[in-house]
This record gives sequence, C-alpha cells and structure tokens, in this order.
Amino acid sequence: MGCFVPGTIYTGQHLLVHRFSIDVTIPDEFGAYLGHVSQARSGVAVTADVVVQIMKALAASPGTFTSIGTITIAAGTYTGVFVTTGAELSFSDGDTLALIAPVLEDATFADFAATLVGYES
Repeated sequence: MGCFVPGTIYTGQHLLVHRFSIDVTIPDEFGAYLGHVSQARSGVAVTADVVVQIMKALAASPGTFTSIGTITIAAGTYTGVFVTTGAELSFSDGDTLALIAPVLEDATFADFAATLVGYES
C-alpha cells in the first residue's frame, strides 16, 4: 500500500484510507517481509515532532477506528519511525487501515509519502 499527499498537511487530515480486499498481515513494528520494509517520510524536515496515527476499523464496524500504532517523524528530520502495539497486525477482508495526521499542526509538515509492507495471510 502506498500514498503521497502533496502540499502542507493539516490537522487530522486523512493521509491514507485503505480497505482490504483479502486477509493481510503486517509484521510487528511494520518490519521487514521478504526484504521489504515499510517506510514513511515528509518532503521537508519538520520543525517539531510529527506523530501520524495508524488506525484500524473492522468490516463489521467501519466507522469505528482504534489506534494500532504511530509513525513519528522527529524534529529536524524527514523519515518516519513506525511503532505498533507489540504484535503483528492482522486485517481481514473488509477491514480498513487509515493514516491520520497529527492533531497539533506543524506548518512545515508537507509532501507526506508512505509505503506499507504486508503479506496475504
């Protein structure tokens, strides 16, 4: 899964919304699978820490999202560090994954790009 959101990112903006068409597993901490690793970045160095929420909604309750991790881009850097709840993440057919911009806006956070690696399970 991948996304690119051009321009300045605003508070609470949906950066990616992906509904799964098959069962997918994402390694803990969005780690490596077959040599591929999930990645995220801002197009510019952010001035303050930026924390993007990684959210999940089940197919049975598509409007109810729960936090399953974060992507943090540290002040003065471009690249994100993934943190999850301590286990691999499982998505079933119909579940939704969303990346949501932080509540506190950083005026320099722009041109967000992410590639998320998982495998059919």
